[in-house]
Amino acid sequence: MQSQFINQQLLGNVIYEECLSAACSKHQLIKTEMDILLFLHNNPGYDTATDIVRLRHLSKSHVSKSIQSLKERGYLTTFFEGNNRRTVHLKLCTAADDAIADGLIAQNRFAEILVADFTIEEKEQFLKYLSRITGNLQAYIQNR
Repeated sequence: MQSQFINQQLLGNVIYEECLSAACSKHQLIKTEMDILLFLHNNPGYDTATDIVRLRHLSKSHVSKSIQSLKERGYLTTFFEGNNRRTVHLKLCTAADDAIADGLIAQNRFAEILVADFTIEEKEQFLKYLSRITGNLQAYIQNR
């Protein structure tokens, strides 16, 4: 089961990157830059480089370079919260809206590919399983 899961995950990664490639090309973004934009859009409670590295398993150096590039393009701004001058928070700018919209279309296309031949009932059941898996993962994180 483990090797089958890993093979499916690798295949999924290849197809996901294929789905994103047109949006990346259109907006002249590398995949890491698009990943950061979509991560910040899809996860509003997580807005630091550390969050991105930890939750997306991207390297610190790639995230740092991509954040700098996105800031230079006017897609991101950085700010500090309150008196905390150690944690830099990231905020999406309206200049990123078109790239994000195209990235979301790509993500939706990938989701459609995943469940292309599922019935409505199977899709609902799949979402229930994903919810349970997410709960298991959250419980694991809290208990380790």
